[in-house]
Amino acid sequence: MFQTIFDNDAIRHRLTLAEKEGLKNLTKLVAGCEVLDYEMPVKGAGKLGCYVINPLSNHKNESRRKQLIDIYDSQIDGDKLDIWLKRQNTLSFLHSGNEICAEYYAVYDMFMKGIERIIEHINY
Repeated sequence: MFQTIFDNDAIRHRLTLAEKEGLKNLTKLVAGCEVLDYEMPVKGAGKLGCYVINPLSNHKNESRRKQLIDIYDSQIDGDKLDIWLKRQNTLSFLHSGNEICAEYYAVYDMFMKGIERIIEHINY
C-alpha cells in the first residue's frame, strides 16, 4: 500500500526532505521500539544475543521514560558486587531502550506529519 502511494510523482515531489527521510525509516516505524536485538549479559557466561521486550516502549513522553529509569535505579540497591553488576547492566539496557524509543517516536511523528500532508493534498 505505501509503495503505491509514495511512487506517485505528484505526491513525492510535494514531500519535504525531512518527510522523505521519515519514509526511508519506515521499517523502524513498523518494527517499533518494543522488541530490541540486544546483547544480554549472562552471569559467568559473557553475553547472549537475543530479542528482549523494551519496558519503556509504551511511553512516548521522554520525561516519563527517564522517571521509570530513575525508579529502577533507586530500587536496585545493595553492597554486593553481583548487585552492582545487575544495576549497571539494567541501567545500560534501559538507557539503550530509551534511546531507541526517542528515535522511534521522532520518526513516527515525522511520518505522521507526512501522512497528514498527503491527506491534505488528496483532499484538494
